[in-house]
Amino acid sequence: MLTEKSRFNRRHHKQGSALLTSMIMVMAVGFITAGFFTLAHSEYRAATRSFLLGASFSLAEAGVDRAIYSLNTDNLSAWTESDGGQAYTYTFPPDPSGLTQAVNVVILNASSSNPVVYSEGVISGHPAGDVKKLLRVGLSRDRGLGDSGLVAARIRNNGNSVEIKQYDSRLGQPGVLLADGTHNWSDELRVSTGSLEGGAIDVGNANIYGFIATGGGEPDFGPQGGVYSLENPDTHDPSRITYDYYENFQPIEAPEGFPDYVSPPTLSKGVNVLMDGVYALDGSGDSIRSTNGKDVLVAANTTVTLILSNGAELDLGGNLEIETGGQLLIYTDGDIGISGDINSHNTEYDSVADLAPAQRLSIYGTNPTDGAQTIKIHGAAQLAAYIYAPGANVELKGGGGSDVGYLNGAVVAYDVVINGNMQFRYDRALGDLENVSNEYYAVQWAELNNETPETAKIAIGDYFN
Repeated sequence: MLTEKSRFNRRHHKQGSALLTSMIMVMAVGFITAGFFTLAHSEYRAATRSFLLGASFSLAEAGVDRAIYSLNTDNLSAWTESDGGQAYTYTFPPDPSGLTQAVNVVILNASSSNPVVYSEGVISGHPAGDVKKLLRVGLSRDRGLGDSGLVAARIRNNGNSVEIKQYDSRLGQPGVLLADGTHNWSDELRVSTGSLEGGAIDVGNANIYGFIATGGGEPDFGPQGGVYSLENPDTHDPSRITYDYYENFQPIEAPEGFPDYVSPPTLSKGVNVLMDGVYALDGSGDSIRSTNGKDVLVAANTTVTLILSNGAELDLGGNLEIETGGQLLIYTDGDIGISGDINSHNTEYDSVADLAPAQRLSIYGTNPTDGAQTIKIHGAAQLAAYIYAPGANVELKGGGGSDVGYLNGAVVAYDVVINGNMQFRYDRALGDLENVSNEYYAVQWAELNNETPETAKIAIGDYFN
């Protein structure tokens, strides 16, 4: 039988257990609540930081946009200059929240065709800590289609007597003696590829009087080959090799919308005059073949357009003459063979018609598949032409033995192979005749975050000290 004392102790024990349980529950709720608030605070900080990272990224992009705009308007006067005018910085005023925004922009090689912009967006003043984004953007500018000299993804020379240099048809014929006692040659031509791979340009034993530009790879040279200046024509000059070239050559399509197409002519012995108009050739059976004895003439002040589709064949041999003010424009998705004297009598600029010799014969490769068409210049061909075929293989063969072939003009192609005794003469007049905007635009873009060697950060602050 329980005594009164025993009943009191049991009742007291139960009350103590209830109190302890309540305290434990209160503590548990407290821990849960504290954990919830900690988690919520962490999520808030993370969300805030994520927002600020996005905002700093936008600031960095704004810095790039500002740099491009300033370069395109040729106005850097409002920027604070440092490092010889290559670095420029802006600091944005605080926004209503009290955060401080800053954009630091560096432009390297601002006067070149390929500047590099580093832009850093910074947001500071928030408890989440300062956040930054750093971008590197490579720029390029529009070039006239003919402002390229000789350019392709891959260029190989297998000949032994190949010369590549530049003249200006506005000053007369290639190599002509000028009034100042010099010859109409210059060493400003570019042999270019945007490839990063070594050997994309294989000079072999060619003599290049000008520059070589690659996307980063080293060119290959044969024992007798090199890149030279006319001042020191016997000394290979490695300083004439650059590694920051970007390609931006777009595919081209044949024009459409002509009201009437003329059937392709059947060439016969003698001189065949192509009348002003558009000739459409279809690969199902059309072809034009001119050989010795079957000469072609484009009359003065006329424009003849040949549109070849579905692999229609074109073979230009014998003689093709384009009279003063005349033009022959060829758009083709198939192969072309060129030999003989093709527009070769045109060597000087036509100031009345505003045409360089190579503009009289313009060949556009329209096949969109790389390497699917071939434009072959062979048989000691002597040719003045501009070839724009960014997807085509172009073969330049300058004959054999003592035979020497040449191309006066410019070439843009996918793959170029040079054989025999070939002379390539870039006409500088082509580079000044194209109607282009000449504006800068982004061609390479990277966020610098130290994740790879290519995205290693730079000490951008060093440019502002």
